[in-house]
This record gives sequence, structure tokens and C-alpha cells, in this order.
Amino acid sequence: MPHSSRLTLLLSGISTTENHGGFTMSARIGRRELMAKARGFTASISKLTKDERTSSPSGSYGEDYNRLRGAVAELYSHLANILPPSVQIERSGGTGSHFTMESYAEIDTFCQQIYEILNEQPDI
Repeated sequence: MPHSSRLTLLLSGISTTENHGGFTMSARIGRRELMAKARGFTASISKLTKDERTSSPSGSYGEDYNRLRGAVAELYSHLANILPPSVQIERSGGTGSHFTMESYAEIDTFCQQIYEILNEQPDI
């Protein structure tokens, strides 16, 4: 039996879909997974030096945070007004690179807030 696997992340439902040779399994990404993602940000940022924490991460890093924030806002829509803000992504003229306007330290604070907010919520 051929084995194919397909993973789809949908922010409008935050679900994963895997196709295993004839049957499909779906699992919703929930509170614990989102908390783990937020904790992953804070754990990696905690390893940075003081100077590194004040620098701005890449745009990809900021987009990853924005996906986390969007997933939390989607799953817990009643919390949207108390979530920390999305980060702003800027493109550098000519080089094609992009970066966030917020520092690692700010994103760390945002992720700690998300973690604590989720910690007080029931599983959905």
C-alpha cells in the first residue's frame, strides 16, 4: 500500500491533515501546541546575549510569531483584544531582505504574554 503524507496548516481552522494510503486523519492544533510554540520562542530568545536581544530578528522570524498570534486569535477569538500586537515586517530597499521592527526582547515579552493567557484558558 503506497504511503503518502500531506500536512496542511490552516490558520482559519488550525488543523493538520495526513493522508495515509487510503484514510485521512485530522487533528486540531490546540492550546497545548500553541503554548509549546510560544515557549519555544521564549526558550530560544533566552539563549541570546543582551546585545542580541536588543537586535531585530529576520522577517521570517516575525512572520512565524505573527502566525502563532493569528492561530491563538482564531482559536480563542474572545481574547483578540488582549493579545499582544502582531509584529511589523519591513523590507530593506534593494537587498530584498526583510526584518521585524520589534526586537527579540519585545517578541519574547509578547510570547510570554500569549503563554500566560493560554495557560488560563480551557482546552477547546
